[in-house]
Amino acid sequence: MDIVKTSDLVAADLPNLESPFFAASKVRERIKKELEFGTSRLGRILSLPPSFTARREDHGRLLDEVEQKVRNGELWLVCSGQLIPDSILRFSSAATGGMPSLNV
Repeated sequence: MDIVKTSDLVAADLPNLESPFFAASKVRERIKKELEFGTSRLGRILSLPPSFTARREDHGRLLDEVEQKVRNGELWLVCSGQLIPDSILRFSSAATGGMPSLNV
């Protein structure tokens, strides 16, 4: 999955777009995990200066901003193209005809 600005979408992304309704919470959780591990792309996603460093007290506000941009259609969650975007693929790839395992 990747988080993409509307202006950066390409035709190949269109079939793999997650609905903004579902994507908003997924994006929030993904960015939250990235912040915990220090690998956040918030600066790039929000077009902040390269020198930007998110302080812990700003995380909530920034997560809200990203989530709102997804809901407004300014940012999109592009799935990898697997058949069932919410599942984890194991031992096979949906792209080559394999069946994804369902984690329920």
